[in-house]
Amino acid sequence: MEENLKIVQEIIVLVIKLDQSQNLAIEAEYHSASSKLTVSVCTNRNTTFNDGLTRKWWVSVKNKELLETVLKELRALDNPIVDDDFLGD
Repeated sequence: MEENLKIVQEIIVLVIKLDQSQNLAIEAEYHSASSKLTVSVCTNRNTTFNDGLTRKWWVSVKNKELLETVLKELRALDNPIVDDDFLGD
């Protein structure tokens, strides 16, 4: 469980970092009754009239594999692949 806690902490820190550095509406919540972590990312910061893409994860904090998957996907948002013309059109 200690490893899972470290992953959850990384997710929370990354959520805060993404919120401050990207034009995303992002949030994370921990639900103690179900031991679930919910993370949602929306491409449009206007949450009143959200017409952007929203992605949401709802994962047990006991499932290390799924927590790592969420962390990996959030890291991809932090380091987007820059489209270059290496291979041509």
